[in-house]
Amino acid sequence: MKSPSELSWGEMLAIFVLLTLGAGFVAMVAGMPYFWLIWVLGFAVVLPILGILFPEDEADSELVEDERDPDVSTDPLTNLRDQYVRGDLTDEEFERKLDRLLETESPENVAEWRELAKENAR
Repeated sequence: MKSPSELSWGEMLAIFVLLTLGAGFVAMVAGMPYFWLIWVLGFAVVLPILGILFPEDEADSELVEDERDPDVSTDPLTNLRDQYVRGDLTDEEFERKLDRLLETESPENVAEWRELAKENAR
């Protein structure tokens, strides 16, 4: 389990939101007439103050971006376009791969395409 000093800003935010919601619901069930003030004060006053006092550490967000390989995108179409722009693909290769990519948009199509590729390889 992480110590409070090891928690990221997002994790601390999630804990604060859960505690604020929980306290408001407990006060509502307990019959407090102004239970809703807990939510108003928590989300409209305390949360913005915490955001000002403890801004998200820019080094953490930069670290996450640096850990990703800039040449690898999760979007196949973007990867294909990048290869074409860099000149790694000819016009014909690009069009062939683009057609194949558009044919295999759904998981079912991918499975069918793999079956066809295996049969053609035999």
